[in-house]
Amino acid sequence: MMRFKGYWRKVSPNSPEFILFDESHYREAGVGYSPSIGMPVLEAYQLVNKWNMAEATRNRFRYWLQ
Repeated sequence: MMRFKGYWRKVSPNSPEFILFDESHYREAGVGYSPSIGMPVLEAYQLVNKWNMAEATRNRFRYWLQ
């Protein structure tokens, strides 16, 4: 089963950074904290979609999974 250890965040147009999911992210997603195996795919996509929808910037997609 595929899982994500973290997500990407755009800091500036040419400068993304990788951020590991921490305990608060797992809690927000409603899944058990399991950093060694990662965040389930559905919950990871739901989180980044939620964060992107909450952004009030012109550049709508600031967070993504890869």
